[in-house]
Amino acid sequence: MNTSNKVVLVLGLFTVASCGGGGGGGGSDAGGGYTNTNGAPTITNTTTSFSVVENQTSAFTITATDPDQDSLSYSLTGDDGALFSVSTSGVVTFNTAPDFEAPSDADTNNMYQITGRVSDGSLNATKSFTVTVTNDTADDETSTGMDGTYLGAGPIQSATICIEVTAGTCNGASLTTTTAQDGTFSLTVSSDTTGVLRGEGGFDPVTNLQLDDGFGFATGQPVTDQNFAVTPLSSIMNDYNSEDFNTLKEKLGLSTEYMVRYNNPFASLGVAAQNKAAVVNTQVFILMDVLNSIHTFADDNAAKKLAEAIFNRSSGETSLGDTTFIKNLLANLDNNFSPSSDQLVSLSAGISAYMQKVYASDSSTHSHFAKSGVSELSDLMKEVMEGSSDNAEIDKLVFNTIAWINENTSWDGGVIEDNESEIKMTTYQLN
Repeated sequence: MNTSNKVVLVLGLFTVASCGGGGGGGGSDAGGGYTNTNGAPTITNTTTSFSVVENQTSAFTITATDPDQDSLSYSLTGDDGALFSVSTSGVVTFNTAPDFEAPSDADTNNMYQITGRVSDGSLNATKSFTVTVTNDTADDETSTGMDGTYLGAGPIQSATICIEVTAGTCNGASLTTTTAQDGTFSLTVSSDTTGVLRGEGGFDPVTNLQLDDGFGFATGQPVTDQNFAVTPLSSIMNDYNSEDFNTLKEKLGLSTEYMVRYNNPFASLGVAAQNKAAVVNTQVFILMDVLNSIHTFADDNAAKKLAEAIFNRSSGETSLGDTTFIKNLLANLDNNFSPSSDQLVSLSAGISAYMQKVYASDSSTHSHFAKSGVSELSDLMKEVMEGSSDNAEIDKLVFNTIAWINENTSWDGGVIEDNESEIKMTTYQLN
């Protein structure tokens, strides 16, 4: 009887609990649950364009807020985004310090375009930024001028002047300029620029002789602290890779006071030493062209072979018109040049006869000698090698050179003075 009463009491208590008592389920809203919303972050930068000086990595900082105080993460995209990094606090830096002189942005205009992105893990915000890199003048290269005169048989106008990138040509050169009517030029270079300065092309304003781009002159070790001269003589020294100017002057009978790399030989023709140098430069000009017309050089070049012959001459003779000198030059030109005995006689006698008549009494005579030499003389010597030359014309060139020039060339330099008029007889002997 007592046991039954206990069971009824427990069941009663259970029923009361399961009914919820004083409205236990009434705390829910009309939808049956609570609402928990997430707000998107916001990039708060009011300035989107920044300027930074080159050679530093700092750029700017992305600032952002989140309405829920969530942790934020930052990232970068855009045309130049890969060039930057961003920290966990939004600090944007260049991966590599920018160089104003060598911009690496997509447009290479020193204006870097990036897009900043901030995220709270589920929602994000973006904003575009521009970082402009400005110049730091402290690292600018100092520019200066290489000033000089480009000369063949006198000033050469409209020639290209360059610092060589490829030996023997101005092709590919980034530092170039053009000569004025008097052959002068000023080439803007960096203060530490070195190399070979070359000229090519252009024309002689006295005779309008046009020069091919492949025919030019050079000088090694150009300077910026004084004017210099680029001439046939400086060119043979450059190609011969020699700085022994004293020996060159001794072998050519030039004054020891004459400065091959600095004196303009055509500026003072009334001075004996300068006049001699002008004649020699014109002779070298012609000889280089003649050699190129009768032979194609594979390894060396005309300037180098001519310099080699000058330095190796053993006698006391200094004239470039000496027949023995010309014969030795041609006989040792290279292994691929092998004229017959008759051809060697015609070449040596013809070239030396013309060289002996070259003089420079005024500002234009040498230009006319050069024009006739690099056109008609070169053509005739080429015909000798081809076996098509006229023997009578060769004889006139050798024994009556002035008549040959007047009758067989485009000479327009006035009356030719015979600078050998005091010589009663000229003997041409080939050993």
